[in-house]
Amino acid sequence: MTVSQLKNYLCECDVVVCNALKKDLVARCRAACLLNLQPKAKPVEYAKEIVDQRVSKLSLDGGTICLPDPAHLRDGWEDSTSSYPHLLQGGIETYFDKSK
Repeated sequence: MTVSQLKNYLCECDVVVCNALKKDLVARCRAACLLNLQPKAKPVEYAKEIVDQRVSKLSLDGGTICLPDPAHLRDGWEDSTSSYPHLLQGGIETYFDKSK
């Protein structure tokens, strides 16, 4: 492998490259393999993977994407505010003061 190929591989694995010599790059590649660091997907591949995950979560009925009726989604939802975090007026005012 060339130095540029080693550097590209290490960059895809999020390993620091700097101005290392070829023997150091090879050692880092070996370490990356031992640590089971996988190269990250390219942006186009990553975007396609996300779309595929989203589509797989939808049910297809004759080629039409069918979503459940929101009125019937009751599991995990509560009708009361008992699970809301406790907020005090002072805490809210401090939050808005810091956000200015």
